[in-house]
Amino acid sequence: MYKFIKSEEQYKKITTNYIDEIENKFNIKFPNILKEYYLNYNCAEEKECTFKVRGIDEDFVLDFIIPLKYGNCNLEKEYEWVLKNDYISNKYIPLAYDIDSNMYYWDSKNGKVYYISNENVENPILICNSVDEFFDILNRCCEETITISNLNESKNPTASLETNVHNNYDANKILKYNGKFIFKCNLILIVCIILSLFFMSTTDGLSAIIAVVFTVWLLVFTVIDIINRIISSIALKRYNLDEVKKEILDKKSRKIEGLDTYLTDNYIVSNSKTIKITKYSDIVWTYLARPMGTIYQQGTIGTAYRLSGNPVIAHLKNGKRVTIALVKNSNQLNEIFTKITNKNKEVLVGETAENIKRYENINKNFKIKNKTATIMLIVLFLLIIVGFIYVNFIK
Repeated sequence: MYKFIKSEEQYKKITTNYIDEIENKFNIKFPNILKEYYLNYNCAEEKECTFKVRGIDEDFVLDFIIPLKYGNCNLEKEYEWVLKNDYISNKYIPLAYDIDSNMYYWDSKNGKVYYISNENVENPILICNSVDEFFDILNRCCEETITISNLNESKNPTASLETNVHNNYDANKILKYNGKFIFKCNLILIVCIILSLFFMSTTDGLSAIIAVVFTVWLLVFTVIDIINRIISSIALKRYNLDEVKKEILDKKSRKIEGLDTYLTDNYIVSNSKTIKITKYSDIVWTYLARPMGTIYQQGTIGTAYRLSGNPVIAHLKNGKRVTIALVKNSNQLNEIFTKITNKNKEVLVGETAENIKRYENINKNFKIKNKTATIMLIVLFLLIIVGFIYVNFIK
């Protein structure tokens, strides 16, 4: 889920009861994402992440996130030192260290994340507005240095204008069906048909048969293109497009590298094969569909694994199952999962036995639909076999 995690070998287990004890002891309330981090990655080794803040010359570097309970440098000891020395406000809760032993803190009053240098403790630098955003920054900068907006200039009218500048995305183009994948397939098929017809006179009908096969595939892809256009049109009608376009243009929205998928503040917008718009709050369960699995999975996903990437599946509150993106590597998947869990704390992530059982309890029709689809595919497969045997051996 977190790209900035380098290794989990040092992980040391923390219970929810212990987190509750710390909250009661210091009279604080951990953000949900931080609780989740402590429960799953406490003491894990992080990558050295570097980012810049616009208008500030120095680089900001993450050395490690301060763990709970374990080690000489844990949150309990660090915060007790803050309380005893009173060198900064006790509303600042230690979060992480940089490589020069300066620290990042989160504000227990409003959740914002600050950087405080040991040489300038009187002037905390506001990094972002929440721990969720801080982890998002770390995910983005763990592989290359990025530059973030300077929130410390928000009182300056010109700086305020700068932070609200729209990005360069073309929202109208993003929300327009492109059909690039099928268009390329059809071009290849047309070339194959032409070549087959060209060689037809020099063969004993073999080229004609090949040309017919390619023509059938051309018709199949044309039908798929029509279906994709209809699906995209339906998807666009489900949401307020003006609101979606506004979010795409917002500075906070981000395109996943290598994909036609955009993560806005409230939506995942994908335009890979069809246009898909999915609201984070509507997702109940999400996972990466496996290339090898049940007949149902193989039949419904088809050749997407080999040609376009692995489908990220989402089950929604209304019981529908949608493909929200086609990812090609783990970084793209982690970016999607991180954004979804940051925006929807109740979402189930991963196709685990526990999550399948929990989802079955949420959606009683899920198991029935799954079995029905599997039976229908088996029946279809048997009919094809019977038809083949009849045509070639009986008739």
